[in-house]
Amino acid sequence: MSARAGNSDGGFTLFETLVALVIVSVGMAAFYFAIGGSYRGQARVRGYAATVEQARSQLDQMGAVTPLEAGTFSGTYPGGAYWRATVTALDKPGTTDPLLKPPAFWVSLEVFDGRGVSVLQLQTAKIGGAMP
Repeated sequence: MSARAGNSDGGFTLFETLVALVIVSVGMAAFYFAIGGSYRGQARVRGYAATVEQARSQLDQMGAVTPLEAGTFSGTYPGGAYWRATVTALDKPGTTDPLLKPPAFWVSLEVFDGRGVSVLQLQTAKIGGAMP
């Protein structure tokens, strides 16, 4: 009896190679979308942090660089966000001497993104005028 050797060459068929290529392509696409999403998220956070810094800086300048007066003011930051500040005078009844009572204001600063959605609101009390 003679043993007949099998005729398999031990390689991959074309179908197996195509299936492996599809699996690798799906994995690479998922990796690409994950990395892209991470970069987009990082850019959003960087933009939000810059907007917060601009708003805090503007709030610090109110009363120090620009005079405080009651009213509503608005403007746009370089990044495209726009802001609205509402300044309200706080009066203490019974005191009329400006040296005993410097003018006080409540400042509310709200920042909106390009779509008009409020992304940040900062509030503080500020003293206007010279201190005694």
